[in-house]
Amino acid sequence: MSSIFSTVLFPFVLALLFIHGLSTAKNIKVMSINPINVSDDNNTGIAVNCGKPDVVKVSWTPKDLSPSSEVTVHVYFRAPFTMNSGYLNASLYFHGYNSPFLNYAKNIDCDMMKQYTGHCPITEKLFFSFPKTIPNLHSLTKYPGYFDAFIEEFNKPKQQMLCVNSSLHILEV
Repeated sequence: MSSIFSTVLFPFVLALLFIHGLSTAKNIKVMSINPINVSDDNNTGIAVNCGKPDVVKVSWTPKDLSPSSEVTVHVYFRAPFTMNSGYLNASLYFHGYNSPFLNYAKNIDCDMMKQYTGHCPITEKLFFSFPKTIPNLHSLTKYPGYFDAFIEEFNKPKQQMLCVNSSLHILEV
């Protein structure tokens, strides 16, 4: 099941967390980001910010993921604290279950953040935008269904950098 995690969640989680190499990351000047809790249309998936307000916004189209198609993920992130190292915790659940079937933890160091963002430390209120199209979702063919994801990232002093919940629907082909 790790291919579900690497194909679907990494674009959401690791792009935000500076682990997955998104060379399109750029510093943008935005004063605030509205918390996400509703979609403007039925074709856009939305992750809900479960942490500090105005930190992260994540959406993707199409909302329902087809292994024979692609997905475009849009991420906006404003650092609530300074970070030069920390860690990520992510869990993937079958929809409606209380226990995760997959847990992932990763230490994040300054070299890793510099490699993908060009910044270390990430300073408080620094903004990043990550648009990313993932053209091949074929590895999801074996995993149709509904899944819930919970992702948190902390800096070394254990201040929460972000918290995101999302539900994913993988279509059967």
